[in-house]
Amino acid sequence: MGVEKTCSAHLRENPNTPSDSKGTTMQVTFCPTQPQADHFDTHIFQFTKQYPVNAHSIADGGTESTGLAYEDIGRMATYKGPKSFKGRSFEVPVWALNIPDLQRVLLRYLERRSGRLKCLSATGTLEQQIQNAESVIRQQMPRLEQRLDTLCAEYISLKSSDTDAERRQRIRCLITEYDAALIFNRDPVRILCAIIWKYFREGLNSSQISGDLGLKSCTIRQIIRRLTNESIELGYPEPNSINGRRMFSRSKRHKPRQVAA
Repeated sequence: MGVEKTCSAHLRENPNTPSDSKGTTMQVTFCPTQPQADHFDTHIFQFTKQYPVNAHSIADGGTESTGLAYEDIGRMATYKGPKSFKGRSFEVPVWALNIPDLQRVLLRYLERRSGRLKCLSATGTLEQQIQNAESVIRQQMPRLEQRLDTLCAEYISLKSSDTDAERRQRIRCLITEYDAALIFNRDPVRILCAIIWKYFREGLNSSQISGDLGLKSCTIRQIIRRLTNESIELGYPEPNSINGRRMFSRSKRHKPRQVAA
């Protein structure tokens, strides 16, 4: 209940008491303080929704916006990217998740790619051996460039004379192969690490990876398959199947090569 006071007593204590137009003071009722209770403002997030076209004021009199106008909405569309690891038949191999194991697989692949698996010295750390194998691969670039120039000249000559269509088709395939080899040989370790990271860590498919690296999707799949072969030769287990398939059929199961120590 409220505590009432007379008008005259209240006027003496509070000279700023409101009055009506005739100057008669109004009766004021004071209510006691209520106990504090927990309260949640249901409208606190009412105006926090973000819209495509949005602008608001910030400190120092500036403004901040999304950079879009209503005219841009008609030219926009939503895009849902592909699901990661979609359609995979095998789990991620153990060597792709461990840096030392990954280095061993990379070293074996680079040594075989260089064509000197039995000739390269096994001295030094893994990093040093990988650098040695990479330098051997890069030394092959002048020979590949010379061979590519010869093929291009022959293809132009056959194209101009419009003869031997079968040979032209063969040269076109060879040019594609040599071009992919040159792209790889410029920086083989970086390309291999990018393929392994994007395929096994990010879950991208070969088509998505090929767009980033400038290689064909079939080349990406071939590299992944050969890396898996090299890992099995080194003694790592075959990746576990997700849908019951086998990576290698029984008739064509991968057999480790006999490599001299």
